[in-house]
Amino acid sequence: MSGADFEALKSKAESLQKRWPIYAEMIDWLLDLFPEICRAEEQVRLPQNTWDDQRLQRRLMSGKPLFEGSNFPLDMEITRNLYSILVARTEHRRGKIDGLDNMLSGPSSEAGTLLRAVLTGESETLESVCRSYGADPSLVGLLIRLSLRPSLRRVSIKAKEEFDFAVWNSGYCPVCGARPSLSELNEGERARSLYCSLCETDWAFPRLKCPFCGNNRPEDLSFVYAEEEKEIRLDICNSCGQGIGTLDAKHYPAPVIPVLDELVISHLVMAVNNRSNAVPLL
Repeated sequence: MSGADFEALKSKAESLQKRWPIYAEMIDWLLDLFPEICRAEEQVRLPQNTWDDQRLQRRLMSGKPLFEGSNFPLDMEITRNLYSILVARTEHRRGKIDGLDNMLSGPSSEAGTLLRAVLTGESETLESVCRSYGADPSLVGLLIRLSLRPSLRRVSIKAKEEFDFAVWNSGYCPVCGARPSLSELNEGERARSLYCSLCETDWAFPRLKCPFCGNNRPEDLSFVYAEEEKEIRLDICNSCGQGIGTLDAKHYPAPVIPVLDELVISHLVMAVNNRSNAVPLL
């Protein structure tokens, strides 16, 4: 990420703080971490033996993502070092937090297990390891996600330069196979884009279709929003019960940065999940 990119991120974060002051402290913390994350991204060196254009193109054409969580190419050294830095900066702001600094400092096999757990969404594995260290799984998961971000973004950027995702019509990420956490509504040919919850890859997807179960019946698709928040909403599929945060590009500040944008939609998720008959979302 270049200096110009970071300035755009900072400007966007500041606009979110003004619009949703309830999240200002959390956004401040993330802004404190992002310079380190950006520096790490410039230093990432991905394993070369995992990148075979012909093999990856065949996967894409057969409807499979380029990589999966178990074999995603990572710069392990950068990831582990960045995690230590992010923990130190977090504890500088908040004070000592039980178990955090030990999570990726152990044997490489254990560190690899934790990283793969975040990449593949294995929440039970993450929670089990966190319990053994007395650490908060939610905080650890977020810090690991941020530590993985440099490798994930480098792979995503390289993939978008080399492959045409116009052929991709699935509801999961064409690069890493993770589910999207956000969608964005636009005007013109690309009326809707999905954003991967991990590597932040974006791809076109039909406006009236659930990315989780493929339901495209308008009568089974609904959304939740607050009257005073025309720029964000939660799209819900009444068939599978899952939902996705949605941004209106006409009113919502660019660029899309999932770790920030998921935050400002979280109150809508909580409101829906608090309904007595709700299926937990996201």
